[in-house]
Amino acid sequence: MNKRLIIIFISFVILLLSGCNKNVQESSFSNNSTTPSITDNTEEADIIEDNDSSIKYKTAAVYTLIDVLNIYYKDKLLQPFENIMVVAPPFKKIVHDYEYCSMNNDGVTKSVNKFIQGIIEEENNIVNISIIEDNTFDNGGYIFSNTNNFSFDYFDSYNNDNYTLSVYKYKMCYIIFEFYNMSMEPMDKKAFIAEFAELLEENYSERDKLVYNEDDDNYITKLYPSSYFEDLQDGFNAYYKNNITSYFQRYTKSEIPLFEITDRYTLDEISEEDNSILAVTKYLQGSIEDNSIKISFIEDKTFDNNGFIFTTEQADSNPMIYIYRYNNIYIILEFYNAEISNDFMNDLSLVITNVSKMIISLLDL
Repeated sequence: MNKRLIIIFISFVILLLSGCNKNVQESSFSNNSTTPSITDNTEEADIIEDNDSSIKYKTAAVYTLIDVLNIYYKDKLLQPFENIMVVAPPFKKIVHDYEYCSMNNDGVTKSVNKFIQGIIEEENNIVNISIIEDNTFDNGGYIFSNTNNFSFDYFDSYNNDNYTLSVYKYKMCYIIFEFYNMSMEPMDKKAFIAEFAELLEENYSERDKLVYNEDDDNYITKLYPSSYFEDLQDGFNAYYKNNITSYFQRYTKSEIPLFEITDRYTLDEISEEDNSILAVTKYLQGSIEDNSIKISFIEDKTFDNNGFIFTTEQADSNPMIYIYRYNNIYIILEFYNAEISNDFMNDLSLVITNVSKMIISLLDL
């Protein structure tokens, strides 16, 4: 049994032993409702202001895309798209039961998320595609980790040289593109993303949440003043001062948007290849423990940049990556000394806990 199957088997056993897995029912996913879906965009807040029932009830029905993607990419498939459910450490404490929730032996509720994943070959590139339900308000901010990937062993098995992970958001789901042996020309990558985005837009649907928090405030994004990057920068540089490799600094990053951007905005850049508008995001990044751990805080600009969140730098190893969301901040942690061991996973959980505590102490206390 390979590493991925072992991990998924352990996750499945955890769910079976959980005291709150009673809502994991495939047959319930087909329920329909006319309840509007929540939007995170403050520009659209007025649309839902007068309808208290317009939040907390919806998430993306990602499972409905499996057949569509498998048929469309049938000549390129290396691994067909299928359902995956994973357990991960939460970014913030989970205090309310939700769909799929799982509890460990200490009575602590863990993050659980459901997504679909498949691998295709595009222009001699291996692309691992994941489409994830947005349950970040319920599951402690957890979005994705590549520890359960079909292709987690690709570097060992296929000797890939360049690994890049790109994160996008579309309505109530997240899209992760993982490029192995990344060698696409910009125009080829743009065409690939545009083709996928069109397919997603045409076939996207939502479903009712079976379990949700009765407190409406749980589903409202808290916004921070413009100085919050400075607070995080100073705070994390001080916190890791004895263990820091690269000081936390502010950067911008440009990337191909999920959909074409037609109107100029504050941070945009122009592509040299075709003069199209690129998505640009602002982020704060630093590294600790001799560059073995990279921590990034990304400002949510998905409304302006048509879904783009972040793209990691090319890596010649297979870093273990965890992606979280805390209010209007995305957190990406890259572990370059990753190994499958209890000691490493305990250290990983401790880093996640410490980063979470620091954010709360710097921004919310």
